[in-house]
Amino acid sequence: MKTKALTGFFLAAFLAAAPDAARAQTVDTVFASGLVEPHSVVIGPDGNYYITDGGGLFGGAHRVMRYTPNNGSLLTLAGDFSGNRGTNDGAGFVARFFGPAGIALARGGLVVADSGNHTIRLVGFDGRVSTLAGAPGTPGSANGAGSAARFNTPLGVAADAAGNVFIADSKNNVIRKLDPLNNVTTYATGFNQPNGVSLGDNGELWVADTLNHQIKSVAPDGSVSIRAGTGQSGASDAFPYSLNAQFSAPRALWWMGAGPGVLISDSGNHTLRRLFTNTPFGTLTLETSAGQPGQSGLANGATNLAKFNSPIGIAPDPLNGAFLIVDSGNAAVRRIQQSPPLPAIDSPQIGYIIITTDPTTGQPTTQLVPVTQAVFNNEVVIGILAEGGVETFFSYGSSPPNAFEDTVPNPSSATGLAPLYRNGGSSLPPSLISPVLPDLTVKSISSMDGRRPSPVVKARFQFKTATPDIAGDNAASFAVSNLTTGAKMYYTIDGSDPTNGPPSLGPIASGDPLSLNLGNSNLLFKVIAFKDHFLPSAVVSNLFTPSNFVANRITLGFDSGEASSTFVGSPGQRFYAPVTLSLLPDQRMMSLQFAVSALATNGAPAIAPGAVGFTSHLEKPDPINNGFFLRIPPLMFSGGTMSNLLFTNVTQNLIGVGWLETPGKTNLFDTGNQDLITYSRAHNHRFLSTEGKVVVGSFAFTIPPVASAGQQYLMQLSRPSATADGQSADVYIETPTNGSLTATAPVNAAKLVTVGQAKYIVGDTAPFRWFNAGDFGDGSLLSVDVLQIFQAAAYFVNRPPVGSDFFDAMDSSNGSSTPIYNGSDASVIDTITLGDGALNVDDIFVTFRRSLDPTLKWYRRFWSGGVRVAEEVPNAFRTGLGAPLRAKLVTETPTNGEPAAVIFIAGDAIATAGGTLEIPITARITGSFPIRVLMLNLTVNPLDGSPPITTAVQFNPVPALGQPFTSSATGPGNYAGVWLDHTVAGISGTNLIGTLVVTLPASAPASAAYAVSFDHASASPNGVGLFPRQIVNGLLTLRDRSASSLGDGIPDAWRLRHFGSVSNLLAAAHADADGDGLSNLAEFRAGTDPNDAQSHFHMRAGRGTNSHPHEIVLRWPTAFAKNYVLECSPSLFGTNWTAVITNVPGNGWDREYRATNSAAGPLFYRVRLVE
Repeated sequence: MKTKALTGFFLAAFLAAAPDAARAQTVDTVFASGLVEPHSVVIGPDGNYYITDGGGLFGGAHRVMRYTPNNGSLLTLAGDFSGNRGTNDGAGFVARFFGPAGIALARGGLVVADSGNHTIRLVGFDGRVSTLAGAPGTPGSANGAGSAARFNTPLGVAADAAGNVFIADSKNNVIRKLDPLNNVTTYATGFNQPNGVSLGDNGELWVADTLNHQIKSVAPDGSVSIRAGTGQSGASDAFPYSLNAQFSAPRALWWMGAGPGVLISDSGNHTLRRLFTNTPFGTLTLETSAGQPGQSGLANGATNLAKFNSPIGIAPDPLNGAFLIVDSGNAAVRRIQQSPPLPAIDSPQIGYIIITTDPTTGQPTTQLVPVTQAVFNNEVVIGILAEGGVETFFSYGSSPPNAFEDTVPNPSSATGLAPLYRNGGSSLPPSLISPVLPDLTVKSISSMDGRRPSPVVKARFQFKTATPDIAGDNAASFAVSNLTTGAKMYYTIDGSDPTNGPPSLGPIASGDPLSLNLGNSNLLFKVIAFKDHFLPSAVVSNLFTPSNFVANRITLGFDSGEASSTFVGSPGQRFYAPVTLSLLPDQRMMSLQFAVSALATNGAPAIAPGAVGFTSHLEKPDPINNGFFLRIPPLMFSGGTMSNLLFTNVTQNLIGVGWLETPGKTNLFDTGNQDLITYSRAHNHRFLSTEGKVVVGSFAFTIPPVASAGQQYLMQLSRPSATADGQSADVYIETPTNGSLTATAPVNAAKLVTVGQAKYIVGDTAPFRWFNAGDFGDGSLLSVDVLQIFQAAAYFVNRPPVGSDFFDAMDSSNGSSTPIYNGSDASVIDTITLGDGALNVDDIFVTFRRSLDPTLKWYRRFWSGGVRVAEEVPNAFRTGLGAPLRAKLVTETPTNGEPAAVIFIAGDAIATAGGTLEIPITARITGSFPIRVLMLNLTVNPLDGSPPITTAVQFNPVPALGQPFTSSATGPGNYAGVWLDHTVAGISGTNLIGTLVVTLPASAPASAAYAVSFDHASASPNGVGLFPRQIVNGLLTLRDRSASSLGDGIPDAWRLRHFGSVSNLLAAAHADADGDGLSNLAEFRAGTDPNDAQSHFHMRAGRGTNSHPHEIVLRWPTAFAKNYVLECSPSLFGTNWTAVITNVPGNGWDREYRATNSAAGPLFYRVRLVE
């Protein structure tokens, strides 16, 4: 083949330019570990570097490596990890090589010259290897297809876009061509062990003719030209003539383009040379671009100061505007680029982030605490603090059990990008890893284009549940705490080591009190803690002994004070016994159950089957009325409804009682704010469980009326149990039986009620111990007694059980059965010996009068013969008799014949948000008696989600009533007052009682509505007899609600007044909320109450008096402002109805008509509403 030398002309102007260009470039090291004797490099489409690592003098690597610049990881892609050579094809770890050299991107993977095996191999990016051409281990020079072809130590490879691969077949001294069908032909000859090839423009192939020390090109027609080098070994550039230059075994080259030329690895000179077209001189010129000729070494920096050791492979690094150089003698990959290399990226810091206080500003600020290896008892916010402007990748996994086997992958873009974190934030960021692993290793690397990535750093986080701490030596009350938030602890009491499953007991939470029944033997308690994603704690134990055992106790009352009794009852009496708990410190109960029974002893008459009962005194705050409390009845929530947990075994007169609630729920009580026993009250004192005492409830039984004095009845508490957490933390409760059976103290779980007779003064209710005669009162009638009745009547606060002696002591008057009159009250008060079973204003008035007027009679009630009776006792104030009261005597009598009654009405109004308005509170009184003695309790309640009242309401009574004897409020929207001066003029007819001043919230929307409700209302002309009464609640709205937003003819105002909401399902037009058979639409038309089954439009008939036996009395309820027609007909189904009376006005009470049938045959009557 013809070889020609090319020469040309040049200009002197290049002399100054070339050295400056060289000095502007720099050399740095990409990595210099992990390789044995690398040969060539190429950058794949994935951005990774693929390097052939050939072999050394004493063995070698014989592999293809993959380097990931983003994280610095270097892995074997194909070949033996141990460096053994071979010829196998197959998966990466199966495949074998022998001195792999040149590498090129082609055929969808990597074409590799396997020099020692004399073959051309294809390596996929997944590491799978196949042989394209040549026979493994068989050198030769034959052309042919695939395995028929032969090579002798192929070194350099280059591929064109068509899929042709050009091969420097070094020991055959030729260039071979492998076409896309794997046919091998000889492409060019005339070389002496060529090592490197590179494709130039227009199909030109550049060749490093190694042992000829020349650079040659091969034209598409196969002609070869010498482009640089004299053929003699040397280092001269011979500027500007490249043909006069010298090389020393150049082994690789890369065509950079027509302008920059060819970059050459002059391996023997340890330099990089550049061959380029010097246009001004019209020739090719060679320059030394990097390295110091003849000086091997590893030095970075400016190109003229850098050092290499036998550089070979060259590959462009376009991302960084640089070239990669395989520095074979240094077993390194180097980079040459235009500007000085940026410093290597600092190692990121892995740690946990805390909130601390900035010493300068005093404000909370975040701070990362670096971690190499640490143990944590709680989750922490894991973060990575890295240099600014870089990308930081992380990976994590379980910490390897073997220090020599790292199973956590190295971080890369595929494993995850760490979010940016900087110290100095105002709040904690999300944790980098959540949930954590019990033993976690985190790795991280930072990278940036143009800079060496940081080293891979790692940190080990061990999350271990803290060791439980057992506090206390009393098995009946101790606590187990744990520093790990959310830890679940399990325990055993049989000496075995606990686990997180049966038969171990639990789980319990930190701080939960435990209560165990110890008995007479020692008990070994063992506990362990667990938390998801944490290692379990160590097992800890404690030995509990009987000498330290003190338990919670459930007893029939305390030894003194409120909730204690003398346990004396009378025949026929409903006897109430306190059921109480005496608690250990910090005891909680979320659920509770027990049984209580009563039975006759020693021949006493048997208690009637089922004549027992129980009332809960456990409480919870009223969510609507601030400061008030509601009873917690024995219930559980199941299936969307409450289920009763109180049952009676009538044959044994045993009652079972229970309360069940689950943590986090609010059905029975708000478990987030209290437990079951936090609050309790029988009457005056509210017991707090933190004080160690709980009044659980009242157990009642009826003493047989035929019982004799001295006989006894045994009450017994049994089988108590509870949970501290509402799940599994059992609470041991002791039922002591070694206390007193009859006396108050010592307390006992069994008590004998002795039949006797205790008496009580009517109205004398303070001080209070319990509900039975002999357990309350001090023999005087004082202001405290009056207020006790006022609270119970007006507010239903501290209201005792109906039928109890204590209730009866409050029920000092029988106003509901005493005829109403308007005269002197003194004589009537003296005749009142028994009550009427209800608490109203007359009871307050009578007790008030008796407490102040020494001329009035006092009575004492007691049981005799199975019934209550009364006897007169002296009126004796504790400091002696006072001056008699002078009562105003009014002798007026009714004049109009109408029955005395009253309808209390709260007015309606349309208001504005933030506005103040005066609501009239009116009495519509029939009959001629005035109201002088009065008790009211009014509340303004928000409806339909309206904001509550925040400004206290005020009540201004009319002068005819005067100021109230006492008044109080339970909250901003409430007012209660009682007027006891029976000497005032009072009010009659339809008249104003007073005005309620209400200020609506400024935040109230246009849809807001409020009900002005009568929680209580009772009245009397003289404090003795009570008016029958009805109430009509008022409605306040912020816009006109007289229309029906549902279009069914029922105004929104009507629905709000009766149902509190327009959207209430019970308020639908065809719904029947009270079950009286009339729809809401019918109730609206009739003016009746849709929530009261007794208030519906119907006619009732009754017979006349004995003096008028032939009369039929017809009655029907009426509504104010409605008119009625009474009609009759001889046929029920006829059309001939005759009006008997027309336009009968409604007044809110029953109307009556007395009919006498003088016609032959029956008459049917009906009443119609006139609309």
